[in-house]
Amino acid sequence: PGRPGLNSLRLEESIVVTSAMLESLREVRDALPNYKSDHVDPNRLTLAGTIYKSGEQSGYSYQPNAADVASILRNTRQGKQFSDFCIVTNHGHEPGNWSQQPPDYEQSFSRQIIDAGADAYIVHGPHQLRGIEIYKDRPILYSVGNFIMDDLRTPIGADMFEAYRKDPRTDTDADVTLAEMAEGYETDAGFTDPIFYESVIAVSRFEDNRLAELRLYPIELGHARRFANRGVPRLAVGQQASRILERLQELSKPYGTEIKIEDDIGIIKP
Repeated sequence: PGRPGLNSLRLEESIVVTSAMLESLREVRDALPNYKSDHVDPNRLTLAGTIYKSGEQSGYSYQPNAADVASILRNTRQGKQFSDFCIVTNHGHEPGNWSQQPPDYEQSFSRQIIDAGADAYIVHGPHQLRGIEIYKDRPILYSVGNFIMDDLRTPIGADMFEAYRKDPRTDTDADVTLAEMAEGYETDAGFTDPIFYESVIAVSRFEDNRLAELRLYPIELGHARRFANRGVPRLAVGQQASRILERLQELSKPYGTEIKIEDDIGIIKP
């Protein structure tokens, strides 16, 4: 309510650290003047607005807002009641564009979405491929990567020239965009890696309201081309096609998904 155009799924982000790291952070927090201590929890603390909690392996953790989840599940159920086919799609970058793994909340959430009636759950936003899971004969695509990439924006704001150390008297809008793509988007490490220019088109075939086959057509977006010509999807062939599909094979193995490769096409048959 009050936020038109968005069906938000709010996430509480925390950083997982070892118990020794957490104690060091607690010492830092306690040494600061006028800090506000959070509730007493030996495995969790807040420092400078960031939540830290102890765990075996450092990384990022996300807790979805319960009210948002309940609303989304209700809307999914209603969507299926009024349609023959219901797709739920989630735009998110967590834990970052650099990650080939989905955030820790997403497998449980995506399965809840399928249980609520969705025929497919698809993530976009991370800018690179992530694994595929088949759950109850429904496809879960944890990221389909990029279909179109790069853009020559004009005009570029003066603040962008300053942020990327460009001189508006000599440098062009394209120079600024190129610098942004190379140095980073938001908090990530940039899009110089060809991996951001490799993806798939997923074609689903359903029979009796169940997934019968999922075909994966690898595409490439012209990483090696002139900047103005990048980002246009074309079917990948040969070694590049194999590389894309083999990477997707490995990313999908943890979900028990088997992808066969035939004639530069990936095939999943539940």
